[in-house]
Parts: sequence; C-alpha cells; structure tokens
Amino acid sequence: MEVELGEAFEEEEKLIPKEPITLKGSVWDSALILIIDLQSGDVGGSIYFDDGEDTYDLIIKGDIDLETYKFNGMCSGLWVSQPLDTSETITVTIDGQLNKDLNGAIGILTGEGGTVDWTAE
Repeated sequence: MEVELGEAFEEEEKLIPKEPITLKGSVWDSALILIIDLQSGDVGGSIYFDDGEDTYDLIIKGDIDLETYKFNGMCSGLWVSQPLDTSETITVTIDGQLNKDLNGAIGILTGEGGTVDWTAE
C-alpha cells in the first residue's frame, strides 16, 4: 500500500464561524462592544459612555491575524464634557488576543489606558 506524504501529515483545519463574533466588555465604566469577522479579518466595534456630565462615543476599526488571533486597531471619536463646556476628538490604540475557543478576548487600550476583558455575547 502506497501512501502519499500529504495524506499522512494533513494539518488540522480551524473551524471558522461564518458569522462575526460579538464580544462585550467594559473600560472606563463604559460598555465596549467588539465585533470580529474571521472570514474577512476585520475588527470593529464601539465604546460608549454617558454619565450626564461626560460622554465618550468611540468607533473601533482594525484587523485580526487569522493565524494567531492577535488583533489591533484604532478607537477614535468624541469626548464631550458638559461641566467644562468642551469637546475633544480622542484616539487610542487597541491590541488584543482572541481566545482559541473564540468565546472571549483580552486587550489593552493605549493612550487613555485600560485593560479590557471581553466575553462572548
């Protein structure tokens, strides 16, 4: 019986979900939504916070390495302070790692700072 090398050493394929993965977390006492599309490699989401005095409304855009599940991107948007009667555009970077079982991730926001743990929705 003759066996080809390719048959004997087939690499296990990752099961990639067809639908994007939605993860929830929090940072700065704010809701953080992260959406990871393993079909396209796109990462998106949002950070929103409003306590009646300060409002943060940020959009996340980035990508994920489909081999390592490491992701990075930018979070940018508007900070509005009612007491100070001012607003400012802010931008922070996001770097993280999706769990191998795809049910969570851990990441770091730099700029304004904070470590984030996300869990599957």
